[in-house]
Amino acid sequence: MPNDDAIARLRRRITEIEATGPVEKGAAAAARKARKQKPKRPAPTTDYPGMPEGDDWMDHVPTKYRHGENGFDRRLMEDLNAVGFRCYTINQLPLRTVPKAIPVVLDWLEHLEERIPGPETRHRELIRCRLIHRLNDPAIRGNQRAIDVATVQIRRQPPRSSPCSGLAGQVLARAATARHFDHVVGVFRELDDDNGDKFCLTAYFGKVKTDESRDIVLPYLDRWASIVIPVLIKMNATGVRDLIAPHLKDSWPPTRRYARRAMERLT
Repeated sequence: MPNDDAIARLRRRITEIEATGPVEKGAAAAARKARKQKPKRPAPTTDYPGMPEGDDWMDHVPTKYRHGENGFDRRLMEDLNAVGFRCYTINQLPLRTVPKAIPVVLDWLEHLEERIPGPETRHRELIRCRLIHRLNDPAIRGNQRAIDVATVQIRRQPPRSSPCSGLAGQVLARAATARHFDHVVGVFRELDDDNGDKFCLTAYFGKVKTDESRDIVLPYLDRWASIVIPVLIKMNATGVRDLIAPHLKDSWPPTRRYARRAMERLT
């Protein structure tokens, strides 16, 4: 015989179900819509771990930061704060993209020699490198001012120090679009093959899916395979499989991986 307690529980559950009123059509529709909607992204914020706290944070700068030394400039700190970023030095911002800070970065790179006159001291070198690094932001795509600033930094004489090597090339590669092709080609051809900016600028050509773009990077395939092969993949280059094939046995694992991907995707 069935357990009496189990039967009693079953009867109570049936009574509860029967007592439940019908679901309103409007409520059911709203519930279905809510299930289909993706969760909203959190609102953008300028906060980051270790951010200075308190409204008077600029009045209590840590003693390790001295104006005019080792990459700290109070004016730059104040300019960044004016657009919503609390940081003593710009390299403290770990955020992937900071669109509101871009105008400040551009302004400082355009007037760096005026604001910190004289020879390229370690202090100015640090600020320059940090500014260029911060300019490498997704928000600069198509930004003509960023393209101009990056070009000036690439062509700077005397050349930037080795810690800055390649940074301006990365910025120009990110900012330039297909309509800037002739400009980028001109800059690319100006540079010696051992120039870090030229190496990083190679990535730009993947944005332009033409035979001309392919032919510009192909001479560097054996020299810079780890960057040229991804570029050829991105532009869907044709007629390059035989040239890439030897790199399937390259000693560098990433190059072998890119080569295998090229063999799968390119015709």
